[in-house]
Amino acid sequence: MVMLKPCPFCGSDAVLEDLGGAVTSGRYFIRCPKCKVAQDSLWATKQTAIKRWNRRVIIEPVKHVEWIPITARPMTTDERTKRSEELGYDVEYDDDETFVYTSVLPEENEQVLVTREFSCGKMKKRYVEIAQRIRNSWFSYSDEYKVGTHGRPIAWMPLPEPYKEKKDV
Repeated sequence: MVMLKPCPFCGSDAVLEDLGGAVTSGRYFIRCPKCKVAQDSLWATKQTAIKRWNRRVIIEPVKHVEWIPITARPMTTDERTKRSEELGYDVEYDDDETFVYTSVLPEENEQVLVTREFSCGKMKKRYVEIAQRIRNSWFSYSDEYKVGTHGRPIAWMPLPEPYKEKKDV
């Protein structure tokens, strides 16, 4: 006979319960006597109840990716003038275009998670969004038309891999 796996919640030994012959649709189920979790269905055979209890999702460790700080310094007046000439318009003093980034940045047009910090007087707020870098500007996917948003980007990380369903073993 197949062994019961321990309770997936507390790790205690599980128990096969038999409701007897009075139930016609099914009579077997498995429960944990310690944390009281139980199957929510009755099964016609012991083997089916055990097979259903022993089904587990295989969870692989999540690859933890660290936030990468974004460091920047304001452009000098000469750098800002040169940048304005390159772009064909005057860049404002606090615009993304007026910073020289001094840290590792994602590839241009690569979608990444970005932490932004918004300051207004004494109030500071941080939030995370999906964005991409085009030249010196960061564009958000949470805004209509992908326009730049408020707040200075202070860190970024690659997007995680999409969810992939694993088959039972």
